[in-house]
Amino acid sequence: MYTLNPRGRFARAVGLSPVVIAALASAQPVISETFDTGLNGWTTFADAINLTWESASGNPGGCARATDRSAGVLWGFSASEAFRGDKSCYYGGTVSWDARSTHGTNSYANEADLVLVSPTLTLVYIVPGIPIPNVWNTQTVTLSEAGWRIATVAGLPATQAQFQSVLANITDFRFNSEWSGSVDTGRIDNVILSPGNGCAPVCPADYNNSGGVDGDDVIAFFADWDSGIIAADFNDDGAVDGDDVIGFFESWDSGC
Repeated sequence: MYTLNPRGRFARAVGLSPVVIAALASAQPVISETFDTGLNGWTTFADAINLTWESASGNPGGCARATDRSAGVLWGFSASEAFRGDKSCYYGGTVSWDARSTHGTNSYANEADLVLVSPTLTLVYIVPGIPIPNVWNTQTVTLSEAGWRIATVAGLPATQAQFQSVLANITDFRFNSEWSGSVDTGRIDNVILSPGNGCAPVCPADYNNSGGVDGDDVIAFFADWDSGIIAADFNDDGAVDGDDVIGFFESWDSGC
């Protein structure tokens, strides 16, 4: 069970001004995975092997790790069920993640870093450059058609209609971890799917998206908040601070 640190950020939040409750009306369902408790349904694709959860090697906390089988094809991590399905309202939002690899060469700078798969269409995206080896690199991509290609990096540019059709039924969400011809070891952490303006407001106090408002939401909220994770920015002002605590509990106490 998560325990609040009396010397931590919660203690320093006392006395801060209350939030404007109207801001809660725009709360949106951010989907995140920090790997602090396990792999949570994440897998690998292509020639990745030895998928492992590491409890203390993340940025910070846990992360997922895998190794290249070195069969000459791109490999990486496949997102859990939470990132799949109908994500239509995430159009215009962003996906961000932290990547770390033991290797990296410019010969892999023009390979697909993100792959979105649907039953009828696959889209790929190249993040410019390659991550710096042996350090955590944060990547952020906008969820709209700009820069996305059909099937391969040499494919036709995706149209708005095509991109939105894939978002409506994501069957696989892949994150590349191949950046050299060597036997890479790759890690991924802090994957955050942030919605666009089309997402309908949700019950903001249902922090863990379980369909109910209970003590588990408090534990999940403070686990993120005390670590400064942006998902705990409850009032959406760009900062994780005491105002978010006040807003969360006002919403939680009312049952939504």
